[in-house]
Amino acid sequence: MDKPSEMHVLEFTLSVLTVAGGWRPQSWTSLIKHIMYNAYTILLNVAVFIFTTTQFMHLIFNAANADEITESMYVVLVGMIGNFKIITISINYKNFAIILGNLSEKPFKPMEQIETMIQIKFEKMINFLNIACDCFFSGLLLNISCQIEILEYRLSKIANDHAKLRECVFHHYRIFEFAEMLNDKLVIVIGSQFIGSCLVVCCLLFRLTVATSNFTYIETIMCIVCALMAIFFYCWFGNEVRLRSMELSENIYKMEWPHYNNNVKKCLLIIMNRATSLPIKFTSARIIPLNLDSFLMSLQLSDNIYNMEWTMLNDSVKKGLLLIMNRSTIPIEFTGTHMPMNLESFVAVRTTILLSSGVIN
Repeated sequence: MDKPSEMHVLEFTLSVLTVAGGWRPQSWTSLIKHIMYNAYTILLNVAVFIFTTTQFMHLIFNAANADEITESMYVVLVGMIGNFKIITISINYKNFAIILGNLSEKPFKPMEQIETMIQIKFEKMINFLNIACDCFFSGLLLNISCQIEILEYRLSKIANDHAKLRECVFHHYRIFEFAEMLNDKLVIVIGSQFIGSCLVVCCLLFRLTVATSNFTYIETIMCIVCALMAIFFYCWFGNEVRLRSMELSENIYKMEWPHYNNNVKKCLLIIMNRATSLPIKFTSARIIPLNLDSFLMSLQLSDNIYNMEWTMLNDSVKKGLLLIMNRSTIPIEFTGTHMPMNLESFVAVRTTILLSSGVIN
């Protein structure tokens, strides 16, 4: 058995989060360092809070047009969401430290070189994600997928070793326990992200309609993409965790289980039953499941809210929109001589030819 190399979970992500004031290095155990970093965290949060508050005051008292209103509202919403995430991580620092610590211990800790390579593969995926908070939460979701893949590798090597299989059953149970613990800590964060991102997208879509320059147009589109990606990360990786937990049963079935003894078959049946009847599922605010359908639903919600915003426009803008809507009701139509060019015309011409040729009586 190859000896696995030592590696740290979410090392790059935690380094970025440390600079952002959201994660005190666990090596800082002295009281002085605790006080210094807590002061640093408070200073950064207060700075963001003051900046967000000034933008909100500007929105209330000084915003003179739609472009300034949407820009200020976007900054306020993003600042509030970011502040809330950092505060949530800081308050639940000990709980998140325990969650990360579990990933460095048995049965989650890689025991072979191949298992270490699986973990490195997922760590590289995490490093390509968004930075700081979103990467931290999405990285924890990805680590569940990593553990399921490691479990599949271990199951492929059990043969008739009942002792190792018992460890795999325990590993599978711990994965479910880890996912439940993580879902409890992320439920409020993900819920606020969904609501905040939908409002941000609405503001940006409205700003897009009133953009007066190409720079503002491109800038707004980039901001919309960033806001949507924040939701997409959670939905995509939450969906991946659910699919992987369900696929585990199918992968076990593909093993050479008929050659195993009855004790091994019973243990495999326990894992398969748990994987199919209770798949790992993450939810937002205990209501919305984290999957791709929820992402599409959030897009639809943003569109519905955006469609209501025209009622707040002044009369001159409404008249302009009405002219466009009225013109749109007259469809663009091409004609050949006096006949419109569409499928109905094609069917009519074909029928006429068939009648004249005697094919149709």
